[in-house]
Amino acid sequence: MLAAAMLLYAATAGQPTAPAVALLLVATVVHTVGDLWHGTAGAGLAYDLAPPDASARTRGRTGCWPVWPGRSARPC
Repeated sequence: MLAAAMLLYAATAGQPTAPAVALLLVATVVHTVGDLWHGTAGAGLAYDLAPPDASARTRGRTGCWPVWPGRSARPC
C-alpha cells in the first residue's frame, strides 16, 4: 500500500492542476490506509508473539512506554 501511494504521488508530476489534486487525494487515502495497516500489524506482532513473561520488555522495544513522572508517554 505504501509503495502504491508513492507511485501515485510520483504520477502527479507534470499533470494539470485538477488531475494532480485528484491523484494527491487518492494517494493520501492509500498512504493513510497503508500506514494504519502497518501500525496495526506491528502492534499485533509485538503483543501476540511476545512470551507471556516478557510482555513489558516487548513494549519497551516497540516504543510503547508507560507514563513515568517527568516523562512523556508515547502512543502505542
